[in-house]
Amino acid sequence: TSMDDIKEAYKAASKLRAVKLKRRWSLEAQEDAVLKVLSVLYDRQIAEVAPAPAPRSANVLVCVAEQNEAISGGFILQQMVQRYLQSVTFLVRSPSQLEQTKAMFALVILSKGILEDASFAQTLLAIRKAEISVVTTNDGSFEFPSMEFYTQVEEGNLVIPGICSNMGPAIARAYQALLSILALPITPHASMSILERQVHQICQRFGTWEDMEERKMSKVSRVPSDSDKRLHDEIERTAQDPGQEASELREGREAIKTSEHFET
Repeated sequence: TSMDDIKEAYKAASKLRAVKLKRRWSLEAQEDAVLKVLSVLYDRQIAEVAPAPAPRSANVLVCVAEQNEAISGGFILQQMVQRYLQSVTFLVRSPSQLEQTKAMFALVILSKGILEDASFAQTLLAIRKAEISVVTTNDGSFEFPSMEFYTQVEEGNLVIPGICSNMGPAIARAYQALLSILALPITPHASMSILERQVHQICQRFGTWEDMEERKMSKVSRVPSDSDKRLHDEIERTAQDPGQEASELREGREAIKTSEHFET
C-alpha cells in the first residue's frame, strides 16, 4: 500500500457520516452512539437505550480511576458481573453517587494511577463510611506502593488535586485497608472466554444470591455498634484533628518494622 492510497482512503473516510463516541461518556451515551451506527446501516430504528438504574438501587458498585482505559474496563466488568449475578451493578464515577446507597459490595479495579485519583480517594472514604464490603481486582498495570508513599499521603506531601492535605491520614488508612485484600486478576483486553472465567472467580467472592439477600436484610435492620460509630467518627474527625490518626499510622508502621526485625 502506497502513501497515495492511504491519503485517498483518508479523503474517502472524511466524506462518510461520523458518529462520535468517547470512552468517558456514560454507558448509556456510548450505547446510543452504537445504535445510531446500526440504524444508519440498516436504515431503520434498531432499538432505544434502556434507562440507567439509579445508583442507590445497585447491589454491587464498580469503582475505577478516572482514566480512559480504566473506565472502559469498568464498563466491561459492570455488564459482565450484572449478567452473571442477575443483580443491579453500577459503575461509580463520583462519590456523590453513593448517597443513600444500599449496595452490599464495592468492586475496585486496581490500575495504574488510581491511588493518585482524587475522585477515587473520596469514593473510597465514602465506601468505608457506608460499611460496604470491598472486593479488589488488578488489571495488571497496578504497582503496589512503598511505605514512603503512605507517609507522603498521610502527611499531605503527595499532591492529589482536589484533596485537602488534612485528609491525608484518613486516605492513607483507607489505602492500607484496601491493599490488604487479595486482588483477583481481570484482563479487559482478553478474549471473552478468559474474561468469563475471571468474572466467575470474582463473583464467587460475593457468595450465593441467598447470601447477598441475607446480607442486604441484615444491613438494613442492623443497629450500628460502638465500633461502627467509632469508624464513622474517625473519618469525620480527620478534617479537624489529623494529628492523632497520623500518630496511629506511624505506630502501626513501627510495629511492622519491629516484627520484621524479630523475624530476621
